[in-house]
Amino acid sequence: MATEEYFCSECFKAPELVETVRKHGSLVAKCRICGAKNTIALAADHTELKSIFRALIRVHYSEWQYNGHLGGDSLSTVLFGQNAVMDLQATASAEEFENAFSYIEDGWYPMADEDISLGGGYWDGRIHIGIKAQLSPSLTTLINRSFNENYFLLQHDLTKLFLQSRPDIDASFEKGARLYRARIGVSERLTPTSPDFDPYYLYVAYTGEAIGSPPVHVASEGRLNRARVSLLYLASNRETAVAEVRPHPGHLVSTAEFEATRSLKIADLTSKDIRNFLSDTRLEELRLIFSFNSLMNLPVTPDQREFYLITQLLSDCVREVGFDGVMFQSSLGPGSNYAFFNTTDFALVPKSESVVAVKALAYEFTEAPTAPKDYDKDEFDTDRDDPFSTLFNLLERHK
Repeated sequence: MATEEYFCSECFKAPELVETVRKHGSLVAKCRICGAKNTIALAADHTELKSIFRALIRVHYSEWQYNGHLGGDSLSTVLFGQNAVMDLQATASAEEFENAFSYIEDGWYPMADEDISLGGGYWDGRIHIGIKAQLSPSLTTLINRSFNENYFLLQHDLTKLFLQSRPDIDASFEKGARLYRARIGVSERLTPTSPDFDPYYLYVAYTGEAIGSPPVHVASEGRLNRARVSLLYLASNRETAVAEVRPHPGHLVSTAEFEATRSLKIADLTSKDIRNFLSDTRLEELRLIFSFNSLMNLPVTPDQREFYLITQLLSDCVREVGFDGVMFQSSLGPGSNYAFFNTTDFALVPKSESVVAVKALAYEFTEAPTAPKDYDKDEFDTDRDDPFSTLFNLLERHK
């Protein structure tokens, strides 16, 4: 190794770092940081390792969190433990980690454009905000306009912005690949006619047009479609498809598989390999992709459908530049959501229909910052109660 300090593959949680260590590293009897035995390790000053590490820091953390000059902790303190980047148990050596991490942290403000900075420059107001923590400023401007201008006046500008991401989101969906769809309810409920058996029920799942996309004349407004525009919404697995129709306990839900009838071109807005974004410029391009995905999967309640203005417009742009559909992360289920513009590009898989009964819903919540009753009103401004401010509050809570 070029230096005595190293990280082993067991130190990391981020798959890009694990794979890089395994690809370029060598065997060590015992890792000095995490204590793993007979593991692969890579020198801490390895150029690719350093770039990936710094890029992941920029993705998951804001400078306010790790810059001591701004009131944050040290970077090594923030990262030591179990998080999106590291997988260090309580028994790991903080001292050995800090020694190795000093090579990653060295040079906060690199001179070359192709390098990754950890500091944005406090005095000129360019504090680095986490790539996932803040929407792209260019998209923010268009979102603000969407509440005040007709959508067709924005389409050119949004399409132009979307095209900047095209090389990184262009993906294929192969002919014959399958996805899932769900609908609350069943077609029929059956009971046996023979009196010799205890009564029980059989359920007939929705099938055909009843489980497919709605006809144009009855299509209601959705996340990516305006009223009387029929899209085919699908999901990568059955759990996500069911979650996306938002059933209540006690509901019966019909599900079915759908198969692509031809090869399709889709815009993939889901997670990206950080190794393709190893510069400050590329990280800002990644921020734009994450921003599109955040808008797509933002949970919207029935009384907030005005927020669909921007996602419907984004859907128009996706179609206009030649994609057959779009893929984005679900906020309700474990998989991904898909929306396809031509509903005939998929066919129902025969005999794939089934029924599930919803027994219970699981809620995940975290404590939200709550103002004490005696808070000083002079220290705070009341947020505006307008659609733009409300949307950004939702996005902040959805991070």
